[in-house]
Amino acid sequence: MEGLSRVISPLKITTALIVSVVRRELRRVHRKRADRAAIRDEWILTALQNTTAELVQRDGRIRHWAYIVEVARYLCVVLLADGVTVHHAFLDRRFTP
Repeated sequence: MEGLSRVISPLKITTALIVSVVRRELRRVHRKRADRAAIRDEWILTALQNTTAELVQRDGRIRHWAYIVEVARYLCVVLLADGVTVHHAFLDRRFTP
């Protein structure tokens, strides 16, 4: 969790993301969703700074997609309606630009 706060310190994050990061740190080997455990903090910043596509959901949350070369996939980062707080991040298998 310390790594996340160092990298995206100017951003607010939700408890859901903190829990996800804590789980990754505590149970790297035993995570059920290995694809999410592999997400690096710097990839989240990349997705927010170099967005390939953006979509505002009906609930106001904002999805940002960016291509991550290291895994050859698109990362989706979901922000809350405030446009600052990171709610969720996952490698999106369905996204096509």
